[in-house]
Amino acid sequence: MTRASSLTLASTLTLAQVSEDRLSPFYDEAVYALGALPYLLELSLVAVIQDQSIFTFPDNFLTLLEVWHDDRALDLMTHAELQALSTQWQEHKGPPLAYTEENLSLRQFRLYPIPPLPSDPLLMLHFGGAFGIDYPTGNVVLLATQFVQDLPSWLELPLIFSMLAREYSLESPHQDQAFAQGCAQVGQLLMSMLSLAPIT
Repeated sequence: MTRASSLTLASTLTLAQVSEDRLSPFYDEAVYALGALPYLLELSLVAVIQDQSIFTFPDNFLTLLEVWHDDRALDLMTHAELQALSTQWQEHKGPPLAYTEENLSLRQFRLYPIPPLPSDPLLMLHFGGAFGIDYPTGNVVLLATQFVQDLPSWLELPLIFSMLAREYSLESPHQDQAFAQGCAQVGQLLMSMLSLAPIT
């Protein structure tokens, strides 16, 4: 399902009352709302650099759900919790045991303690996937929700009805609160049929 096809179908369902351009922001809002839920997941490998603690996660990631170093799931901790362990926590070195969400505007996270060794190199296949059955030793693996422009086809109708609910609830010549509520209910019904939480 592409963004363009979804916008075309949504506009068609309005009998051309609403243009694709006007619906476009609602598409992005709905996709971001979906990205906050654990449906559109992505794994990413992050190469560890010796004596570096702060790393950046990919641009399409929205919410970090899990962080692993080798086979160990790292605990999410706050600066205050780490400060309570030691006032010198930012200088500790050793195999990472935890991570902090360092600067979300810069898409950064920090490993604690600081990794004393670099990870093994990433061997990539021609299509960009990690080579081999196991991930290279010492790398960090991130699991996160993600923002994608083109969604799986099974999400198309719930997304479209969410867009229409938003559009028809706003003040305009074609505002129709009853229709907006009906679209929202259909979208919620479709999501429940998929055993998913509604797009809000």
